[in-house]
Amino acid sequence: GRGGGGEREKFSIIADVDDYEVGFTMIYWGKLMDKKEEYIVDDGITIEAKILIKGPSGDRFRCFDKLDFFSPSSFSDVVLVVDGVSLHVERQILARDSTYFDSLFFGGFRESKETEIVLNDLSVKEFTVLLKFVYGTHGTRVDETNFEFLLKLADRFDIKKIFDAVEKFLLREGKIVLTTARLLNVADRHNFTVLKERCLDSLYSYERIASLKRSEEYKILSGSAKDEIIDLLIQLKEDEDYDNNEEHGENEESYNEEEEEEPY
Repeated sequence: GRGGGGEREKFSIIADVDDYEVGFTMIYWGKLMDKKEEYIVDDGITIEAKILIKGPSGDRFRCFDKLDFFSPSSFSDVVLVVDGVSLHVERQILARDSTYFDSLFFGGFRESKETEIVLNDLSVKEFTVLLKFVYGTHGTRVDETNFEFLLKLADRFDIKKIFDAVEKFLLREGKIVLTTARLLNVADRHNFTVLKERCLDSLYSYERIASLKRSEEYKILSGSAKDEIIDLLIQLKEDEDYDNNEEHGENEESYNEEEEEEPY
């Protein structure tokens, strides 16, 4: 609390947090620092916060800050051999986020009884990055160096949380690291609805659409995505015709007014 008649403001935020980077706009900085608003008392502002944590956010129930998949641990119960390297993992953690591993470990297949399973056609470096995401290792981030192979692995092992993390990254930084054509292709291929809509919104001129259609990425877009681009062209033409008609109507009205002037 504050004395001197200082202004008070109370905020309540309820959040279901599943990301490391979180922020909420409760009051704008300009308003807070404006002396007319009377939040500042004796050149200071007092902020009191009450935080209630109702429970862990799903996959963060165990701390995995330092993981070593290359050695056995009290948590590992199966070995995955990738590119000749043994990786010690826990079945339950992998099965929780991957239908592939859920079926492999608990679907009644021969592998469900084995303590060592070989996974072919994988890079051990890339697969280790995937494991860190699945385990929820603190500090693991999607970036321009890993999002493509993460999508490939998420496809193979059916891991939705990886798709979600990659789409968030591309929505935030996609236009910095990729062309619109490439972004649209990724969004189309992986059914990233929000990202796809944002890409289509950026095609607001004939020039931008023409540039997209000249790209190699356009050739491998799905038929439905190409149909949406055709719809954009039709909308642009309709808007152009409407503007021309409006302009023509204004000119005609002006011409008629000149003709209707009374003679001297």
